[in-house]
Amino acid sequence: MVKIMRILTVCVLANALAGTTHAQDYKAIEKYKYKIEHTNNDTVVINMYQEIFWEYYGVYNDTALMYAKKAISFSEKKSFIQGLIDGYRLAGMAYSELSNYPEALRYEQMALKKCDPKEHLERKANILNNMANIHYELKDYNTALSYYQASLDICQKLKIQFGVSSCLGNMGNIYKRLNKVDAALKYYKKSLSIDKEIGNPRGYANSLGNIGQLYLDKKDYGQAIHYFNLSLRVRDSIGLTEGIASSYLSLGNVYLELNDASMALDYFSRALSLAEESNTMDQQQLAYEGQYNCYRKMGRITEALNAFEKSAALKDSVLNEKRTDEVNQLKTSYIIEQKESEYKIQREKDKIKSDSEKKQQRIILYCSIGGLALTIVFLYFIFKRYRHSLKQQKIIEEQKKLVEIKNKEITDSINYAKRIQEAMLTSEQEFTKNFKKAFVYFRPKDIVSGDFYWVIEEPGTNTVLFVLGDCTGHGVPGGFMSVLGINLMNEIVNERRVYEPAQILNVLRERIKQALKQDGAEGTSRDGMDITIGKLNRDTCKFTYATANRMLYIYKNNNLERFSGNKMPVGYFEQEEEFVQYEVQLEKGNYIYFFTDGYVDQIGGDLGRKLKYPNFEAALKKAVHDGRPLDK
Repeated sequence: MVKIMRILTVCVLANALAGTTHAQDYKAIEKYKYKIEHTNNDTVVINMYQEIFWEYYGVYNDTALMYAKKAISFSEKKSFIQGLIDGYRLAGMAYSELSNYPEALRYEQMALKKCDPKEHLERKANILNNMANIHYELKDYNTALSYYQASLDICQKLKIQFGVSSCLGNMGNIYKRLNKVDAALKYYKKSLSIDKEIGNPRGYANSLGNIGQLYLDKKDYGQAIHYFNLSLRVRDSIGLTEGIASSYLSLGNVYLELNDASMALDYFSRALSLAEESNTMDQQQLAYEGQYNCYRKMGRITEALNAFEKSAALKDSVLNEKRTDEVNQLKTSYIIEQKESEYKIQREKDKIKSDSEKKQQRIILYCSIGGLALTIVFLYFIFKRYRHSLKQQKIIEEQKKLVEIKNKEITDSINYAKRIQEAMLTSEQEFTKNFKKAFVYFRPKDIVSGDFYWVIEEPGTNTVLFVLGDCTGHGVPGGFMSVLGINLMNEIVNERRVYEPAQILNVLRERIKQALKQDGAEGTSRDGMDITIGKLNRDTCKFTYATANRMLYIYKNNNLERFSGNKMPVGYFEQEEEFVQYEVQLEKGNYIYFFTDGYVDQIGGDLGRKLKYPNFEAALKKAVHDGRPLDK
């Protein structure tokens, strides 16, 4: 089922990613609240309430409902029709997510009644779509179809192609539920054609997945594989990690139906790797469940049992997480009820003009006169205090000068530490000497950095070893850790002659634990570092790497691929294990990218959001396509 969001934006079709959660951006929420408190523009206030609604909607729906009702309350006081329509509409969506369908329908109907036939057509299309969604959940499919058709008619009239595509996809979902496979396929293909025309890759991929699922249900496995693979290519091209995992799961199910357990197991394993990377527990659970069925068909009983236990454990975790959300929502619902009760009482009080209110006004007047008299009396004492404060101000200015002097001394000291750190870091010339198009982009958040990079040639071979470290902390603490990391790399590689990446990480971990006296006891240091180590033989182009809580990218065969290793830091770790290294055969013209999380965590844009991995990967692909390693 598709839910129309914002003014007329449609989310995803029925085969959309399961388990995708929305993390609240509390920094953005505080920004929206600040704008509400500091603007006199009614439209801005309503827009900010809606933005806060979307931050909570889908996860903490009771809190989203509270902000929808705040928008309603504000709009009622201002007689703001547009705000009332949006407030009623959002409240209906929140009630629908809370499975309170009678209230959901009531609020959507109130929104529909407020719509002007000429001015609010887009909003009317939204509301009709939401009412269709509610009837879909109630399994009243014929009524849902009529509302989707009404929403579709408006979208076609206004030439809102995105809305047309979504309504068609929704109608396809209903025909699928009614077992009218040919009709469902017809609507899915219409939606697919529009998504392709308007350049909506996410919707296009979802439509392909829906069509693939129809063919799988019809047991037309060849067509199912064809459409699932098309959907996979689109999702891979836009870096949609969870969507890629969903496609792998679908392909695994097809090959399981074909009794090709080996091929199915390969797809389930790929899905599991991506699900672990994005931390989507429900996809991990489905991947383990698929592995269990594959191992059972292959007669690998021990592995099947292991996969079954992991699937069951993840299913329990998902259920526990849902129960926790339910408890939180119940708590917030109680607060909402209290706020609604207070609001009703206040409205009743505003309508009554009693003698007690007039008496209270007279008391306020007398108190104001008395306060004025007291103010005059205290003016004398304030004047005396002012003279005293002038003397104190001189003392404060002298102290301020001392603080500025001390601050300059500290800053000079840290700047000197920065020069020492820069001297210890490998120069960019060392990279370019070994690799023609190598570059280093190093911009610390503070004066000194918690990141470091290091390169060296293995004596007697045409092999280069290069390292990138991300230490605990920023500023001075991170700087100390980076200096420690560089010194230990010199000791391990130059003195002990250790050149294998995984072995270097194992030795480095022991040396850090010794240096910081880490034994796991309470109160002891838990500092460490995340590191990527690579070794490249320039004669054979064989690339060996090992990682600690990091990943790397390699651009080869016109594709940007992710590579990762152990998910544990270098330092004390409770579930400690040996580091593992991997080999990749490269060719001339391939690019290797080492990076810390400073890139993907970089905040920017109008709303101050993080860059995140899909945008970072897109930037890398564009850079290679344009013939440059990366634009600094």
